[in-house]
Amino acid sequence: AGRAQDSDFPRKPIKVVVPFGSGGASDTLARVVQEGVRRSQVSPEPFVIVNVPGVGGSLGSRRVKNARPDGYTILNLHEGILTARYSGTVEYGPEAFVPIASTGQAHTVVCTGPDSQWTSLDQILKAAKEKPGTLLYGGNLGAPSHFVGLLLEHLVEGAEFKIVPLGGGAERYSKLAGGHIDLAIFSLSEYKEFRKTPERPEGLRGIVYLAPERHSEFPDLPTATEQGYDLVTGTTQYWWAPKGTSQDRIDKLADILESSMQSEFVQERYGEMGIEPVLLRGDA
Repeated sequence: AGRAQDSDFPRKPIKVVVPFGSGGASDTLARVVQEGVRRSQVSPEPFVIVNVPGVGGSLGSRRVKNARPDGYTILNLHEGILTARYSGTVEYGPEAFVPIASTGQAHTVVCTGPDSQWTSLDQILKAAKEKPGTLLYGGNLGAPSHFVGLLLEHLVEGAEFKIVPLGGGAERYSKLAGGHIDLAIFSLSEYKEFRKTPERPEGLRGIVYLAPERHSEFPDLPTATEQGYDLVTGTTQYWWAPKGTSQDRIDKLADILESSMQSEFVQERYGEMGIEPVLLRGDA
């Protein structure tokens, strides 16, 4: 009977909890995959995005952790599943879930506001050392955006930012544009959306791209390595199910995600957003 039920899975919409607000990188990427699921027609039922922001992603992750392990409530969460635990925000990590798959990887851009005096990572870190605690760094406490700030501090002994608790990329952008903080980090797709242009003079100014090499679309955006600092970091989008979800349903969900990744729509959107289509499942 159990096998017969699993062969019919899913028989109702699948709720995908995104533990951040709408408009940020995580929400956008989840919705791209959601549309890929719809267009690939591999699932008889749709994926439905449910935004549950708060506490570095832990409000949403806890909701899925405590959900019925039937495959109908799953979580889309990057390395925040680790950082929330090691920041003390929650007492659990990946071991509290069953991994389904990963569906993309993106590197990080350090940005300042449109009228900032800072034009390089070196300037920022020297200022953070000379006057520790005066530069305002916007980050979502317990999430990767917070931890990247700590990684930046550790590049120069004595450097220290004042961490300003903020939510997702859209909120960090509004605070930078308004001059309320000095710097923050964004995914490449967020940077593409919010960057300073003649049409958007209040947009972000990219300082450094935390990737192994420059991005072809932004050849003027240097890497940290080029500026003399050894830092490469970013996020990978993972999909998780509650502990106890059957392997048959995990495999089915992974099949659906893989088919979505192969759709022309997702491949085109990933290219536009600067997302590497890294698909991992099973032991990987």
